[in-house]
Amino acid sequence: MTRDWRTRHAALLDRLTAQGHVANLGFALYAYAHLPGVRLAGKRRGGSYHAWVDDGRGSAAQADGSGHVWEYGPRALWEELEKLWGLYREAGAPEASAFGLSVTARGQRVWLRDPGVPVGTAGAPHPHRVPGT
Repeated sequence: MTRDWRTRHAALLDRLTAQGHVANLGFALYAYAHLPGVRLAGKRRGGSYHAWVDDGRGSAAQADGSGHVWEYGPRALWEELEKLWGLYREAGAPEASAFGLSVTARGQRVWLRDPGVPVGTAGAPHPHRVPGT
């Protein structure tokens, strides 16, 4: 398991971070539905938006709007967010009001625009959880 910081250039999503687009509630809902257990937080600092992501299991990422991302732990969380950003844009970059949540005795399901169109893996086992932990 990698336990050191990795720095890399991530121009696409980091440029969007600098503009505050990662703070968009629609994208946050989309990300939460696809990455259960992952937390996304941020704050505007010095003219750009700084974002922090962590999975609560030892992996984290930070972007400060400069074009660099710092990642820590076994998961490449920022890479996952970059992929999700593309899927979110392909889905039409839906606003928060386009999402819904169905809750039943069997679990919960996040949906987009229609209860019959589930989004992500909410309610499913965490896709990155190590069995037995």
